[in-house]
Amino acid sequence: MGSKLRKTEPSLDDPRWRPVDEEYQLIRQRCGHPQLAIIDLNQALADGRVRSMRRHTGSGKRERLLPEVWAHRDLAIELVGSFAVALSRRRPPVQVDGLVFFLWHPDVEKVWPAPRQVDDEMAPVRAKPGTKPTGDWYTLIAQWLIAVAADDPKRLLNVDALVVEATAFLEKEISWAPSNPKDLRKKIVELLILVPR
Repeated sequence: MGSKLRKTEPSLDDPRWRPVDEEYQLIRQRCGHPQLAIIDLNQALADGRVRSMRRHTGSGKRERLLPEVWAHRDLAIELVGSFAVALSRRRPPVQVDGLVFFLWHPDVEKVWPAPRQVDDEMAPVRAKPGTKPTGDWYTLIAQWLIAVAADDPKRLLNVDALVVEATAFLEKEISWAPSNPKDLRKKIVELLILVPR
């Protein structure tokens, strides 16, 4: 692929540039497997479907990265622990210090779109949501997690997937779920703290 830039390139200070680790979490959730998500992301970077840039932590300078940087395997996104980071392709690979890598979020959304919502005519008519529950949803989530653990304990390993499933469960049971998924994630992690995984 040539190094031509697209006709309209986003400004490098646009807030839709998101850190690679943040975007990787979204890709992993939609892809379903951590290592496959990494492989797919590196391919999308190399063929130019996902644009990238980097910022220097010392100066704050922003630099657009062309697909060739990824295609020639100078850099790659890899999993280090639970974080996705950019690594140099030297032998052995080394984490790139002093740089933070960003992906253009609209490209990520285009390559890994959100799951389609059920067609309107298929969706049941929902009553308007009532007032926010004052605490019973915690108990419902605890009961649901017990059922998940009894049914398939391996599901407890993927908290991101549990958040999505728990949201759907709450919507079905009480027609409500926390508006911020972080609240639900925090509660699930808290409930799983003593569960060996």
